Amino acid sequence: SEIKTTKETGFYITDSNNNIALKYDTNGLDVAKLSTHFKSLLPSTTETLPFSGKTINILGDSITDFKQWTTPLKSYLGCTFGHPSDKDELSSWGLSGSRFSDTGSSSMSVRYTLMLEADLIIVFGGTNDWGLQWANDVGTFADRTQATLYGALHYTFSGLIAKYPTTPIVIMTPMHRRGEIFSLWADAPSTYTANSSGITVNHRGKTLREYVNIIKEVAEFYSLPVIDV
Repeated sequence: SEIKTTKETGFYITDSNNNIALKYDTNGLDVAKLSTHFKSLLPSTTETLPFSGKTINILGDSITDFKQWTTPLKSYLGCTFGHPSDKDELSSWGLSGSRFSDTGSSSMSVRYTLMLEADLIIVFGGTNDWGLQWANDVGTFADRTQATLYGALHYTFSGLIAKYPTTPIVIMTPMHRRGEIFSLWADAPSTYTANSSGITVNHRGKTLREYVNIIKEVAEFYSLPVIDV
């Protein structure tokens, strides 16, 4: 067999014969050694993927800024990421600590205006709106101010539609966090508590799932497709 043990850093999936079926390491996703079965599930090497050679703008936070998912995405799609001149391409328009509900220069509801032309817009944020104890209130659906989550989402989504009237815009919800289970969040802010199910409730009395639902609600209002992570 090809692999029994390895000292290489990365994540490997092996088939029943202990051969590498899929490899993901610091260089991204490696499909060169996929098993026959796994290869049959992927597009032919002669097939051009929809965004091959295209530009994608990702408006996000540290999850994008730290290239945690853009590296394999670029490797798979063969795309280019739009980005500020002072940032690496793989960070795209991600900025660590960024929130929707903020009026400062780091806010997503401000930074989207700086993005350049692209063939696809992805918005992937909201985890800091829930997880930072100084984050603003969620507000109400009627809000249209950047000072609340609802208002900032309206401001950002409607602004993106106006800025990119013919460009696909996709919204991604925050992914699950270890800290959603209160007992696993060792350094949880003192203003955060657990509900009767042990799920973390933030300083605004909301679970992360409630923030996810708010993002989906506003996206639906603008008929924007949502990937519920």
